[in-house]
Amino acid sequence: PHPESVPVNMLVPIEGTPLGDSPAISVIEMARAIAVCRIVFPKSWVRLSAGREGMTDEGQALCLLAGANSIFVG
Repeated sequence: PHPESVPVNMLVPIEGTPLGDSPAISVIEMARAIAVCRIVFPKSWVRLSAGREGMTDEGQALCLLAGANSIFVG
């Protein structure tokens, strides 16, 4: 069975952590990841989660068009 919810987080690199030097991914890469989740988990809620604060409104809209059902706020 599919999970009820699949949160998709965008990496937020923080200096001093193991992934602190990682480059940020593009909005297109994030939209692709969401589209893959939508294909793999067609019955689940795909939710745009952490890291979306750094995206433009257009980028967030693209993620919704790619298959996200909702955006976590707060």
